[in-house]
Amino acid sequence: MSTGEQDRRLERVEMKIDRLSETLVTMARVEERLTTVLKQQERFIARLDNMERRMEDVEIEININKKFVGGAERLTWVIITASIAAAFYFLRV
Repeated sequence: MSTGEQDRRLERVEMKIDRLSETLVTMARVEERLTTVLKQQERFIARLDNMERRMEDVEIEININKKFVGGAERLTWVIITASIAAAFYFLRV
């Protein structure tokens, strides 16, 4: 092989090595982005789990409050009805 051919081959090999190094840099950037996205996803999942747990706690409290309010409402109506009945009993003439 002549010196010119060797120089061209060497130049092509150098170009291929340059492209390969650029590709490796690009892959490293993509890997960093992927790592960042996965960490964000883990944070979102943790926050979602926390919200689900809090919602379940709120649902339990709502059911307890619903029972209490229902009982208080019945008691209120019983008192009102008894008051009206007592008023009519004492006002009968």
